[in-house]
Amino acid sequence: MDQGYKPQGHWHGHGQVAAPAQDPQPAPAWWPALTIQYCGTGGSLFVLVVKNLLLTLVTLGVYLPWARTERRKYLWQNLDIGGQRLRYHGTGMELFVGYLKVLAAYALFLGVPFAVRQIDQTAGLIVQGVAVLAVVLVVPFAIYGSRRYRLSRTSLRGIRFGQDPGASAYFKKFVGGLLLTMVTLGFFTPVWENRLYTYVTKRTRYGSVSFDYDGADREAFLIGVQGFLLTMITFGIYGPWYMANVARFRASHTIFKGARGKLDVTGGELFQLFIIAYIGVAASFGIAFPWISTFVMRTLASKLTFVGVIDFAQIERQATQGDAAADGFADALDVGIQI
Repeated sequence: MDQGYKPQGHWHGHGQVAAPAQDPQPAPAWWPALTIQYCGTGGSLFVLVVKNLLLTLVTLGVYLPWARTERRKYLWQNLDIGGQRLRYHGTGMELFVGYLKVLAAYALFLGVPFAVRQIDQTAGLIVQGVAVLAVVLVVPFAIYGSRRYRLSRTSLRGIRFGQDPGASAYFKKFVGGLLLTMVTLGFFTPVWENRLYTYVTKRTRYGSVSFDYDGADREAFLIGVQGFLLTMITFGIYGPWYMANVARFRASHTIFKGARGKLDVTGGELFQLFIIAYIGVAASFGIAFPWISTFVMRTLASKLTFVGVIDFAQIERQATQGDAAADGFADALDVGIQI
């Protein structure tokens, strides 16, 4: 912890920030802004991608956990937040052990129904159905646990991020929201997603301080319905504008120690990034991917700020926990953050 730290570089001004209102108001011009920058380069990312690919092929996939860890370390250490870089402390061995647990679970998932079918075909089908349902029910636990693991291995200024326990409550919100979404033919989706985002954000910590979120379900619902209808009418073209609206809404309602998030991205900018990424990767047969992804990350990071005074000297270290097996399950089920 930087006990003697005082805002500088990206910070200007002094004073206390009033408690945020439910509906975010434009910040006064004198309020400081914590800026975010991505400092990686396409060339260095290309070298890392080639190295990871070759080592993964040579080891017949065994190197994959280390490859993912190296990629995360690279991305984290190139993300500058208020003049300080993020750090990733996870290890390839942690992920490797986690993947072994996933393989053991998959062996049970495939092996037990097969063994039962050898005895009784009908019973085998029933067991297989139960196993499939169990995998579906694991999804929310995998999502929550994966995020908890990655945050517990992330630090800024020597202080770890973290996520409080709460996977069981997240599971209830996930399943309950999914059922309501099905009953309402999808119209509950914006509220469901907003409630899940609210839950995880309020349980996210940086050291001893928790984040907060005050985005209202009603506003999220209106944004979602408008986005859905306009995306349908425009045959998907409005998609980037809808994504930008949701991202700006969530950022503007995310709070940390009185500082409120702000995202200055538009649908037109997202649309341009999608076009550049699609054409660039396709035209180069994937070779340009490191340079294009670097450009996209650099552009999006520069659009995000936190407006308000954050006194890092008052933030204390706090123990964090996370299980790499949850991260492995999220990867296997393709429900985790793809980083």
